[in-house]
Amino acid sequence: MKTIILPGFSVSNKEWADKTAKGFAKQKIESKVHNWRHWVGEQISPRDQIEDIVEQIGGDKINILAKSVGTYVLSLLIPRIKNQIGKIVLCGIPINDLSEDDLEKYRGLSDINSENIICFQNSTDSHGSYDQIKDFLKNISSEIEVISKPGGSHDYPYTQDFIEFLQD
Repeated sequence: MKTIILPGFSVSNKEWADKTAKGFAKQKIESKVHNWRHWVGEQISPRDQIEDIVEQIGGDKINILAKSVGTYVLSLLIPRIKNQIGKIVLCGIPINDLSEDDLEKYRGLSDINSENIICFQNSTDSHGSYDQIKDFLKNISSEIEVISKPGGSHDYPYTQDFIEFLQD
């Protein structure tokens, strides 16, 4: 099953996404990085790229790895593709950067079997700490596993952890 990678919105996330995809390829996990259109100069919001992603997915059953704002975009996608989703890996949910209305969109995660969702969050990530994210996701589904990783960065170089969950 193909894994769609929805990176963070900053162009610096392209390197993370490409490196993660290469790690997946070594383990024979087919993946496709979604390249945000603003990375090539177009002025466009995450919401405006939903149709691009839906088209990229087509009718296939997929896994999704989402980082930072990519997790928010995933929350917007779920109503459209929930029956096509196998597993979801979330990392770096930017709870401190989103409005209450934006955060409400994450409730769509409750439409996915919690056993098929995992979240990795750095313990003191300034965009949202592990404790914040654990409490936030518990209010959506108490069964979503949230894994604490050490550190305060918004960097998520946990390719092997992602692979283990996707191959399980």
